[in-house]
Amino acid sequence: MKARHKLIFLAQSFSLGLLLPVQSLMLRARGCTLPALGLAVAAYAIAVIAAEVPSGIFADLCGRKTAYLVSCGLSVASSAVLLFAASFAAAAAGLALAGLSVAFASGSAEALILEEEAEQSGAEGMKRAISSLRVCEGAGLTAGAVAGGFLPGGNGYAAHLLARMALAMALGVFACFALRERPDARREGPGFRQHVARMGEMLGKRELAFLLAGVAAIALPQFLLETYWQPRLGALPGGGIQALFGLLCAAGFGATAAGSFFAGRIKALAKRGVPAYFASGAAFALLLALLATQGKAAGFAAAYLAVYLAIGAMSVLEQVNANALVENNVRASMLSLVSFTARAGGVAAGFAGAALLGAFDVSSIWRLGALFTLGALSIIALSRRLRMKKQGASASLPDQT
Repeated sequence: MKARHKLIFLAQSFSLGLLLPVQSLMLRARGCTLPALGLAVAAYAIAVIAAEVPSGIFADLCGRKTAYLVSCGLSVASSAVLLFAASFAAAAAGLALAGLSVAFASGSAEALILEEEAEQSGAEGMKRAISSLRVCEGAGLTAGAVAGGFLPGGNGYAAHLLARMALAMALGVFACFALRERPDARREGPGFRQHVARMGEMLGKRELAFLLAGVAAIALPQFLLETYWQPRLGALPGGGIQALFGLLCAAGFGATAAGSFFAGRIKALAKRGVPAYFASGAAFALLLALLATQGKAAGFAAAYLAVYLAIGAMSVLEQVNANALVENNVRASMLSLVSFTARAGGVAAGFAGAALLGAFDVSSIWRLGALFTLGALSIIALSRRLRMKKQGASASLPDQT
C-alpha cells in the first residue's frame, strides 16, 4: 500500500486516540455533569448510526474524496464547538459533529484506496491493503492515546482539542493531493434510485447477509468488553494503578495492530471466506470468557491482550469478506452498512448491559455475551451450511425440459 495512504490512516487514528485517555474528564470540564456523560456520548453514537449509511451513499454518488473532505471539515467544527463549550448542550453538539465526521470518514477514503489497490494488484493486493489499514489504525490509536496522556490538561483540555483541530485541517489539505479519484467516476455511477436498488441486490446475496448477521453477533460482546474493562480491572488486586489503564489501553491497540498484520499475511485465512471470520469470532468469544475468569491484574492484562489480538485478526477478515462480496460502485455504501450493523449491535449491547448490571457482575455479563456470540455464530454457520447443501442439491438435479 502506498505511503500516502498509510499516512492518512495513521494521522486520522492518532487524532482519534488523543482524546481517549481524557474524554470523560474533558466533557466534565466542558459543562457535563457525571449523570449527563452517558447522554453526551449517546449523542455521538446516535449521530454516527443515523449518518452511517446516508454518508456512504453520498460518497458513492458525489465522490469518495469529497465525502472524506466533508469529514475533515466536520472534525474541525467538532473540535471548535468543544473548545468553546461550557454546557451539556454544547458538549453534546460537539460530540454529535464528531459522530457525523466519523460516519463520513468510514468507507469513503477506505473504499477509494481499496479500489485503487484492487485495480493495480487484484484481490491479493486488496487483502494486503486492508491488513495495512488496520495496522495503521492500531498504531495511530496507540500513539495518540500515549500522546494524549502527556498533553497538558489545563483550560478544559484545550491542548487536546487544538491538536485535533490542527490535525483535521492538515489531513484535509493532504487528502486533496493524496487521494486520487477518477474524474469520470461519478458520471459512470447510477442515480440515487438505481444506487439504492443495487444496494438491495447486494443485500440479496445470502453470503453477505450471513456476514452481516455475524458482524452483529460479534459486536455485542465486543461493546461489553470496551465499556466495562476499566471498572473490572480497577476492582482487581493490583489493578487500581492509574498508569496501568493508559499502558494497557495502548498495549491493546498494539495487539490489535499485530493481529491485523498477521491475519493479512496468512493467505489461507482469506481463502476460507466467511467461515474464517466466524471462526475468528468464536475465538474472540472464548478469549473473552477466559478474561472473565481472571482474578488478578497480571492475568487480566495477559488475557486482555490476547482478546485484542483476536479482534485485530477478526477485523481484517470482516473487511476482506465484505469487500469481496460488493461491487466498486456501491463499495462505500456497503462498507458503511457493515459499520452500521456493528454499531447497532453495540447499541443493543449497551441496553442489555444496563439491564443486566443490576443482577450480574461484569464477569458474568462477559460470560453471557461470549455464550450469546458462540450460540449465534453456530446457528448462522449451520444455516449457511444447510443453504449451500440445498443449492448444491438443486444444481445437481437433471434438466427435466
